[in-house]
Amino acid sequence: MRSSSLQTKSMQVAGLVPTHYLPEESMSWMEEARNVFDELVIFIDEYRATPATIRRAEQVATRTYPHKARTWFDADFGAMARACKAEWVFLLEYDEQLSPEWHTGKWRQILGATPFTHFWVPRRWILPHGRYIAADPWSPDFQLRLFRNVDTTTFHTTLHGTISVAGRSACFRSLAIHHHVLWILSRAQREEKVRYYEQLRPVGA
Repeated sequence: MRSSSLQTKSMQVAGLVPTHYLPEESMSWMEEARNVFDELVIFIDEYRATPATIRRAEQVATRTYPHKARTWFDADFGAMARACKAEWVFLLEYDEQLSPEWHTGKWRQILGATPFTHFWVPRRWILPHGRYIAADPWSPDFQLRLFRNVDTTTFHTTLHGTISVAGRSACFRSLAIHHHVLWILSRAQREEKVRYYEQLRPVGA
């Protein structure tokens, strides 16, 4: 007798990291991502990456590729996604870490049976002592990071633009991203970053 229970397909998921910077502090986060996902693909900005960043990326990634772009959001994210071999892609930045809930693997069962094509996840702004800011606008700070690897997906070409994926979306609430920028960069570095963003996008940077 054939079982009537729902059978879910095991989906392959790639972690995708486009970056010009990979400090020593981020290595453990990248190793975690490589262990959670089926592959970790790092694209290295040849214009700005240091030899140390290239060395660390080659050490931790499943595969690395070079790329060149005037700014990080000018990069060809579509080509990067197509370089991933998995059916789903998770976009991760160098100063971000997956929350512990990703290690359970239960979310893979959802991907195998879901009608949704993309998922939003909350990003937590981590403070130096491990807590995070639980107030607007820093929380829940939903980010579209997990999406089906299909040709119809379009990617942002402006600062803080959004990814456009055909189909319905959903949100994960317990599966989060831990954003470490508040302690990994000094206040002066973050203020300089804001000034640069204001030049690129005077309203809403």
